Amino acid sequence: MSPTIVRACAIIHEGLSDDLSLEDIARRVSISPFYFSKLFKEETGENFIDYVTMARLRRAKELLADPALSIKEISGSTGYSDPNYFSKLFKRIVG
Repeated sequence: MSPTIVRACAIIHEGLSDDLSLEDIARRVSISPFYFSKLFKEETGENFIDYVTMARLRRAKELLADPALSIKEISGSTGYSDPNYFSKLFKRIVG
């Protein structure tokens, strides 16, 4: 992967609990949103939203191993403010 996309992926993984937008990440790696979207898809094989969603759900799986954490805490720490939405999304994609 190009250094730009490696940097973008690092920003995404560091900020999974934040509100991540394609425009913000593109700005942070100093390229246009249109070009970033195209390059990201070419290099990762996924569009930006799908990549972020799957990264968040992988992190949620890790957090679910800790019985001390509630679904509300896990949803918040993976960027989802609505635990119900998080639960439905997790169940639909992960099972």
